[in-house]
Amino acid sequence: MVVNGTPKSGWQSGLYRVRDSNGDDRLDEVTLLRQFEGAGEHGPHGLALTPDGKRIFVLAGNATEIPEPLDDSRVPRIWADDHLLPREQYRGSIIGPQGAWVCITDPEGEYWELFCRGMRNPYDIALDRRGNLFTWDSDNERDTGQPWYRPTRVCFLSSGGDYGWRSGSGKWPKYYKDSLPPAVETGTGSPTGIVFGYGTHFPARYRDALFILDWSFGSIEAVFLKPDGAGFTGRSEVFAAGDALPVTDAAVGQDGALYFTTGGRQLDSFLYRIRHRSPNFEEVAEEEGPENELAATRRELDSHHVSRDPAHIDKAWSHLGSGDRFVGASARTILEHHEPDLWRERVFEASDPMAKINGLIALARAGRKGDQEAILHALNRLDPGSLDEQGVLDLLRAYQLSFTRFGRASDPLAQATTDRLEKLYPSDTFFINRELSRLLVYLESPRVIATSLDLLTKGRTQEEQIHFALVLRLVKTGWTLDHRKTYFRWFNHAAKSYRGGAGVVNEPSKSLRIFKQVFGQMRSAAISTLTSEEKTALKGILGGGDAAFKPKLVEPAAGGEIVRRWEVPDLVDALDGLEGRNFLRGRSMYTAASCAACHRFAGEGQPIGPDLSAVVARFNHRALLESIIEPSKVISDQFQQTLVELRDGTTLTGTLLDNLDDHFKLQLNPLVPDSILTIDSTQMERLSPSPVSSMPASLLDTLNWDEALDLMAYLLSRGNPDHAVFQ
Repeated sequence: MVVNGTPKSGWQSGLYRVRDSNGDDRLDEVTLLRQFEGAGEHGPHGLALTPDGKRIFVLAGNATEIPEPLDDSRVPRIWADDHLLPREQYRGSIIGPQGAWVCITDPEGEYWELFCRGMRNPYDIALDRRGNLFTWDSDNERDTGQPWYRPTRVCFLSSGGDYGWRSGSGKWPKYYKDSLPPAVETGTGSPTGIVFGYGTHFPARYRDALFILDWSFGSIEAVFLKPDGAGFTGRSEVFAAGDALPVTDAAVGQDGALYFTTGGRQLDSFLYRIRHRSPNFEEVAEEEGPENELAATRRELDSHHVSRDPAHIDKAWSHLGSGDRFVGASARTILEHHEPDLWRERVFEASDPMAKINGLIALARAGRKGDQEAILHALNRLDPGSLDEQGVLDLLRAYQLSFTRFGRASDPLAQATTDRLEKLYPSDTFFINRELSRLLVYLESPRVIATSLDLLTKGRTQEEQIHFALVLRLVKTGWTLDHRKTYFRWFNHAAKSYRGGAGVVNEPSKSLRIFKQVFGQMRSAAISTLTSEEKTALKGILGGGDAAFKPKLVEPAAGGEIVRRWEVPDLVDALDGLEGRNFLRGRSMYTAASCAACHRFAGEGQPIGPDLSAVVARFNHRALLESIIEPSKVISDQFQQTLVELRDGTTLTGTLLDNLDDHFKLQLNPLVPDSILTIDSTQMERLSPSPVSSMPASLLDTLNWDEALDLMAYLLSRGNPDHAVFQ
């Protein structure tokens, strides 16, 4: 068992063995096997048996040090934060030295091996029938609305993996080649226990599901995972939920029921049981089919992460260019466990561009300063036009790592690299522009200010705009006065109009302060780059005046004119077997139909309403259309507005923020954070749930047939341009 110790409890954090020493059915012997440095909600957490039943997986959160000394590490011990540019941090974002980790130990606690690292703060782990390890990682709800926010995520934990959590604005996006992606993104929440449904007397689909418990929303979700190459993808749906149900952990009982507990943070704790109604429901022995080829390859490569046999380099090399993220990462991990002298030249001689890029990433991470010149020359010779979007992102990540690990290159080589990257900027996609802007700011490109400002003013979402403001805060030279005016006017507008950090459910005002604090830090850093003459010229703008910059995140389609009053039957049949749709137009319609003004999707948009990234996992086609066209038909308790009737006959509708003895606060418009009324409680006649959704019912009415279907295809694809609906 794991003890998360506190001074008040008198217990030391660590892994303990508790057993009955004399056979009287009472646990009477307690032995500390390994002490942990870390405690609290981000301290040590869950345990699970390895597939052979002979060892134990141990999970700890990001405020817990990796136990040293280690006997071995599947993760190459060369990890670093790898931030090309200084990050923004705030109080509460700096937790832990290296992120959460999983170790393997034996029943005596004598052998310790690091299995993977780089999560934030997952609470529990579980293994499927094949021995694949899964967790549900937490987000940092204070970061919602920021471009670096990462939602809660179900992750397949692979040998040697780094899952990219870093503090503050330094969190790695899921497309970074040197990290591993999640299987399912699940929006905001507070992950606690997880367990597979094996052994439950439930319908077959639930016996194979992974149940995940969300403390803050009082719900248990069923996650349906399926192999995706060597990794996994899936979808989730609410399985059980209730009021005052702060779920903490779950287990399958011998009676086939799912047992779960509630409690935490000084709340009363209870034990519940969920059973199937049918008394004749038979338990079925599930059989696994053959493992797919990529998964088998990944498993074989993983087995070489601790052997250190140079003969395995040949095996790794044949899979280094794999298009599968998990296979390619496992192969690269083998290289990084060996001295670069054994494989350096093979990287430079590689003809496959993806193998070369992955090898250059390995060399940047594991090599020496003298490798930088050859790495940059090799990268500069690659043709970005021959790569898909992920390939270009991998290429840019290799450039970044060559600088984060080795520092600035020589002036001629830095200039040649700058010239090459400037030709790619701007790109057609935000993610490529995101990484190019970082590189060009680092390289002090003379073009980066004008291009990044243009991308900022045209940004479709607040996250896109915030990113370019974030990188430009570091540029000291090359500004014109007009550029400076545009930039600081944006800050004045954003501070009043943009919002985020709403994930702290019971403390909205605190969350808003944190969001504004980050803006203040960014703005102060930018002001510190001004000359005294510039400060004088910008005095009115820096004082918060001259708010001439008013970008529109949401531009109505066709001038906002009504094209058709859409009803659910008009479109629902067309969504079955949808194909041949236009991805770029669908993505554009997400903004044009005002969806991005309130909802996050595929990492973009505002966190005012529900996150739509996994909406297809929760709704069928009809329900999805109904939620858009008839939003008042079903209103979630989490987003329901309040109808306020005052004694003078006035009626108000809005979001109830505070309801205290002497006053209450009502936010009238979710798109305007400062539209808050403070009303004396003596003026109130009645409060009641509003029957009308804050979401307008006519959002699709400005779209024509093709635009509406492209938008629906975009939502159904989860933002994936390779989805079948676009083929």
